[in-house]
Amino acid sequence: MTRIIRNPQPSNLLLSHSGPLITPPAPNKIQFWNFKIRNFNSYTKIRIFTFTRIYLVTMKTKLTLTVNKSIIDAAKRRAKSRGISLSRMFEEIFEEEGSYEIKTEQQRAAERLLQLLENSGSISTKDDKILIKSHVKRKFA
Repeated sequence: MTRIIRNPQPSNLLLSHSGPLITPPAPNKIQFWNFKIRNFNSYTKIRIFTFTRIYLVTMKTKLTLTVNKSIIDAAKRRAKSRGISLSRMFEEIFEEEGSYEIKTEQQRAAERLLQLLENSGSISTKDDKILIKSHVKRKFA
């Protein structure tokens, strides 16, 4: 399959790519795609660049857990309602950003403090002139 993209410049240059677009290479192999420029005035071919497409292959392993039957049934129902497997749902939980961090007591205390501050009402601010007048009254009264 060849895909040709017209260059908007008036030089009549075309960028073409020939080679496999859909067929993936064998695992752990490198595939090169060559791009060429064709000038239709002189019919010369010039190679612009070559780039590499690399596939990463990850292995799946089995895990055995000991869990209450009611929790297993609830997890299966939730996975079925979402249309995914129980294994995929487990992967999604641990792929989420930040789920792998174990927080210290100080970090948990800081989070609780931030939540309290967010939920507390704001303090009304006073005008500087009023504050200065009240300070002068208290100081010299």
